[in-house]
Amino acid sequence: MRLNEQLLRAAGTLAMWAGYGTVSTKRAFHAIRARVMPRRGWRALDIGHLTLQVPSDWGDLEPSPGGGFVIHNRPRRFRVEGDAVWYSSAIELRIRRPDMEGLPHLAPMTETCRTIHTVEGPLVLALAVANGVGTARRREAHRVLAGARTKRKGQAIRWPAREGDPHPSGGTR
Repeated sequence: MRLNEQLLRAAGTLAMWAGYGTVSTKRAFHAIRARVMPRRGWRALDIGHLTLQVPSDWGDLEPSPGGGFVIHNRPRRFRVEGDAVWYSSAIELRIRRPDMEGLPHLAPMTETCRTIHTVEGPLVLALAVANGVGTARRREAHRVLAGARTKRKGQAIRWPAREGDPHPSGGTR
């Protein structure tokens, strides 16, 4: 009877250490893969002569109230306008012409702008990250901004209409 208890104890200890080793190896593998291939599983969004790579869980390209375009870090169906939790974790990438206005100065977000020169002229990519966003998501958002590329072939961007715009149908400008 004593030998059975020792064998069971040894088998249990061995199983525990094997499980711990497997989980530790899996975590290390995923961390290394995330460092080596950070954009794995991302999708490409094309807008005119601009190509963006965004994480698969980000939303689609939407018209912005200011007349440009915006991509949020969450799809529209998961956002609740006016929700303080959403606003504290919001990441927005705004695509606009240089003559369009950016964020208000007192916005609770940090804005990083990048100008990209395309065939149609310069575009401003404004990354707005809420102050409550963690470092991993912030790093991911900056990777999206840094990964924006121009392409030679593409159609002209059809800009959405702005409030008070003399061309209410939007169109190319």
